[in-house]
Amino acid sequence: MKKNVSVKKLVYIALMTALVAVAALFIKIPGTMLNLCDAVIFITAYLFGGIPAMIAGGLGGLLADVISYPASAGVTLFAHGLEGLICGILFSIINKNAKFEFVKSLIAMLVSGAVMISIYFIGKTFIYGTYESALVSLPRNIIQAAAGTAAACAVIFTYKIGYKINKK
Repeated sequence: MKKNVSVKKLVYIALMTALVAVAALFIKIPGTMLNLCDAVIFITAYLFGGIPAMIAGGLGGLLADVISYPASAGVTLFAHGLEGLICGILFSIINKNAKFEFVKSLIAMLVSGAVMISIYFIGKTFIYGTYESALVSLPRNIIQAAAGTAAACAVIFTYKIGYKINKK
């Protein structure tokens, strides 16, 4: 019987899932309620692909919400899971054509972040009962996705530069 997933990859997925939860619970942008879990999801998508990012984003976000805000845990599972999957798929398409990689990677993170924002808006409309109440969290989600994109870009492209230097 052929093993589809190595133990090493499972450990990485579990580690990234825990990092998403920790980032959501404890790595806050100073002076705000914003966290950097999106950055960890984007980094996971870049390093390991869409399915691992979907698992880490969905389960890590779910764990954090079960601890901090259980009402939106189901929405978080779906929103961050799909965010990771889409970002990983877009990254795999980008890697096939590496021209303008930074811009394409940035677009991949912004698109998947927009999907996450949309799912939260729809989900919170149902949770709170009106779309007006979901509008209240919309700016927060936009800023959080943008901050996650910026942090992930910094980490990913610092990693790439270091990798190229060490490869020579």
